[in-house]
Amino acid sequence: MATLVVVTHGVGNHPADFALAWEKILHAHHPDADFQVAGLWWEDLLEKVAEKFPIVEQEFADAVKSFGFGQLAQLLDSSTYDQVRDFFMDVLVYLAMGEMTDYLQTALALRLKQLLHDQGAAAGETVLIGHSLGAVALPHVVWRERNAIGYIPYRGLILLAPPLGMASPLPAVVKDPLAAMPGVHGMNRPQILTAFAREWAAGALHLLINRHDLICADVRFSTGGAAVDPIPVAQGFSNAELVLLERECGGSVSCFTQGAADPRQVAANHAVTLYLQRPEFDAAFAHLLGVAP
Repeated sequence: MATLVVVTHGVGNHPADFALAWEKILHAHHPDADFQVAGLWWEDLLEKVAEKFPIVEQEFADAVKSFGFGQLAQLLDSSTYDQVRDFFMDVLVYLAMGEMTDYLQTALALRLKQLLHDQGAAAGETVLIGHSLGAVALPHVVWRERNAIGYIPYRGLILLAPPLGMASPLPAVVKDPLAAMPGVHGMNRPQILTAFAREWAAGALHLLINRHDLICADVRFSTGGAAVDPIPVAQGFSNAELVLLERECGGSVSCFTQGAADPRQVAANHAVTLYLQRPEFDAAFAHLLGVAP
């Protein structure tokens, strides 16, 4: 039976058939592999998130301020700034409003279950791939299922540009993405990462991080003076956390550098097409398909 590859997008405008573009790239790089692609679409859910922006801006003003949107607005063109701001606002709604965290995790879990049913696929024959905010949501959904049945049923998980390691902008009132994992109350970040990484078989978990991707790494931009990170909140895993992931699940982290550390390259450095065409992704994907890269 063909492997089912479920792909999940992040923020931005994504049509219901967004997976077709991913599928084209995947089949071009792996023409002899036996797999089919299905999209876990949640654009409509993210629109509901956007409706909460005014509430977050009012009730969590200090958290919003901590992202340094003023400095970002000076660095980025208006279109890129809007995309980046929408991303961090989506993250805030997801993490700060507990009812939205539960709602999104539940809705995505149900959609994933229905998708597998519609495709006639077993979880053990399914590979999950998430990009951007989708690379936060998928680990949460997977961990939710693990808590329910006692194990992770999926063949593998690939996270592209994962903001999973982002720090909380205001720890006293807003969870970070790791703390938003279901059922981890009372655990610290290293404990959560350790528990998550240990659940995967060798070669089943992969995180791809572009060091020049503002969404998942602490990029320093040079604008004529000293290089600065325009976002005060840490966007990515610490070095110690990356070492922990590698120790608990060897080969799970691939960090690379592509694109210039230039404000004009922010969107390009985060694009899913960049990640899908990386050799690190090809190797991880081929391993999960059981074919030569």
